[in-house]
Amino acid sequence: MVTTNDIPGNLPNSIQELKDLYCSEIDDLVETFFTPCLRHCQKYDRAAGYFSTSALRTWASAVANLVGMPDLRIRLLVSPELQDSDWDALKHAVDPENRALIFEQSSEIFLKRALLWESVSEPTDRDLADWLAWLIAKGRVEIRFAFNLADGQPRGIFHKKIGVFYFPGGEIAAFTGSANETWSAHDVNSESVDVYRSWIDGDVSRIKSKQAEFDRCWNPDPKKLLVRPVSPGLLDQIKDYALTHPPNPSKPKFLPILSNPEIAFEGLWDHQLVACKKFLANSCGILEMATGSGKTRTTIALLQHLLLADKIEGAVITMIGNDLLQQWEHSLRTMLTAKLGLTLVRGFSSYREEERFLLAPKGKVLLCSRNILVSVVKQLRRQSNATQLAIVHDEVHDLGSPKNCIDLLNHGKLFTVRIGLSATPEREYDVDGNAFIENEIGPVVYQYGLDNAIKDNVLCPFNYYTISYRLTPADRADIRAVYARKAAAESAGQFWSNEQLWIQLSKIYKTAREKPNVFSAFLALNPDEKFLDSTIIFVEDKEFAEDIYPVIIRYNHRYSQYFDSDSPDILKKFSCGEIDCLITCHKLSQGIDLPELENVVFFSSQRGKRETIQRLGRCLRIDPNNPNKIAHVIDFRLVGDSGEILLNGQDEDRVAWLTELSKVRSLI
Repeated sequence: MVTTNDIPGNLPNSIQELKDLYCSEIDDLVETFFTPCLRHCQKYDRAAGYFSTSALRTWASAVANLVGMPDLRIRLLVSPELQDSDWDALKHAVDPENRALIFEQSSEIFLKRALLWESVSEPTDRDLADWLAWLIAKGRVEIRFAFNLADGQPRGIFHKKIGVFYFPGGEIAAFTGSANETWSAHDVNSESVDVYRSWIDGDVSRIKSKQAEFDRCWNPDPKKLLVRPVSPGLLDQIKDYALTHPPNPSKPKFLPILSNPEIAFEGLWDHQLVACKKFLANSCGILEMATGSGKTRTTIALLQHLLLADKIEGAVITMIGNDLLQQWEHSLRTMLTAKLGLTLVRGFSSYREEERFLLAPKGKVLLCSRNILVSVVKQLRRQSNATQLAIVHDEVHDLGSPKNCIDLLNHGKLFTVRIGLSATPEREYDVDGNAFIENEIGPVVYQYGLDNAIKDNVLCPFNYYTISYRLTPADRADIRAVYARKAAAESAGQFWSNEQLWIQLSKIYKTAREKPNVFSAFLALNPDEKFLDSTIIFVEDKEFAEDIYPVIIRYNHRYSQYFDSDSPDILKKFSCGEIDCLITCHKLSQGIDLPELENVVFFSSQRGKRETIQRLGRCLRIDPNNPNKIAHVIDFRLVGDSGEILLNGQDEDRVAWLTELSKVRSLI
């Protein structure tokens, strides 16, 4: 009968609850055994047949401890693999010095390979190898090499696999089993580990025997086991290397931070902190936050908190648009993956890395477009995967498209945490799409509008200008033609909805022929305002853009179009100041962070508020290089032939709303 001794209160639950047997077919050896033991031990003795740098992926917590705790040590006893030529040389070597040289050379080759000094490697592996070199140079990890002997002659390999974890307070956990000290042994192969705990009656004697066995191997009978330390020459090389190749950053890259999950919220603005707390009270829902108020930063803080709190083990982040996806990639690498030891994999543009995520989602963040998400969801449904995942839908209103309502139905059930982000989450005139979003993601759990963001000095204020335009006879003829087409269709039994009619009419207003001329007159009346410096002009289509190029070039020749087929390098040049003015349509309506942008011009405006809010948000971001920035928003409104305002339903609401919003100023 197994009974439990008194367990000291300083042992974490993850250690107190260690089992006596772990099998990889049932248990996650990394998550349930190696990681908690490495995270909380103060000393680790390990004898293993083989070691590779990839084991540092499992050693993550221990390495973080080694950096901050100079007294913590790891002793590692491994067996270099002798080549056939080595065996032949040993058989014929009579001189002890020659034999010693052969053992030393094989040991050096083994360790140099572990340090990746003789191979081209991925950046992640190189960072891990540099940390191993640093730990050896600092004496935190001591490696010895074991060669099996019989009567002084080499025989077979050293294949013992035992380990002993020493915890603060004197508690010990020893283990033996089939696992080597490699990533594949910990996380891929079929392995089993027997565990003995000092707080379990009957385990103490087994622990003592494992301690004694390790000590015998560490300082063995030289006739039965030859154990060599790292040679002084190689140790000097490692110290020199560690000095000239210090690990970067100051804490282990790709390794987790051992800290309170609340650290994730340090440095957030007040409204971002409130958003996090509101979301955590629900676990699923939408953050409705003004463009430029830090939705990305807020979401990354939430993910970091959830990961540190062991609420999730990986995440999928998805949206539409390569520009926005690339912006997220930069933010994730800077603020999340490098800090927490996560692997970022991509499924957008030319990147097709999603299979790496699907094979083992734990510890990974998949950043993908929504069309890739559809295939990812299909495969996740086929897998019996118990990994706790979060999903983040940026610009969540796009999720409610009719196609997504079919392709992604019930996909939310695959994710423990579901986060939706948008300044305008509601789809106008789309009851089914809105219901789908709420069913998959949840309701809005936090709202932070443009007016509040301006008052809080999170966004800058703006001045609003309206330019009056009239319909030309050709425009009126186009309108009559639309009604004629509507009448003809209905005569044939094909009735138009109000929405269909408005789409046809709105294009005429958006491309009204007089707009370029009145815009030119407006610029001529305001020569000192520089309305075409740091400016985005939104138009309906490329054809209409051709009509305003002659106007723009009179005032600024540093302009460019930026439509779907244009190179992303154009946006980079604009951001760097090489281009002053961009002419675009929907491409830059949402998500892109351009704090230096000062002006937006709405030749084309949508009927509802959503796209106007998204476009407005492009120029209201705070510019650190221009703290007194006041943005400029230039809009168009329809007037009659005698100059009277002829506001249609669309213009009336937009002009009134933007006029009031332009009066808001910071209260700080």
